[in-house]
Amino acid sequence: MGVILAALLCALIGAVGVNSILRCVLRCRYSFELERAQEGAGTPGLKKREIALISIKVYGTDANIKNTDCAICLAQFKVGDKLRMLPICNHGFHLTCIDT
Repeated sequence: MGVILAALLCALIGAVGVNSILRCVLRCRYSFELERAQEGAGTPGLKKREIALISIKVYGTDANIKNTDCAICLAQFKVGDKLRMLPICNHGFHLTCIDT
């Protein structure tokens, strides 16, 4: 009887120890991910050289422009507006809105 109680006590202590170790690992992992997310939040966007590689089109002269308003300022495009067109999705934005 005493051996069984001692074994159960050891199992309980072992389970509490494993639980404490797992909590510590998960807490450290969460704080590490949180730090990485906070570090990335303050980084600036594209460099000017990279922005210059994105094509500029004039609204009204190109039939490839499907959207009619800027998603940043929510204003509708007017004929003659210069837009920066994202290469993959073809979304357009006013130069002054997207370049900042």
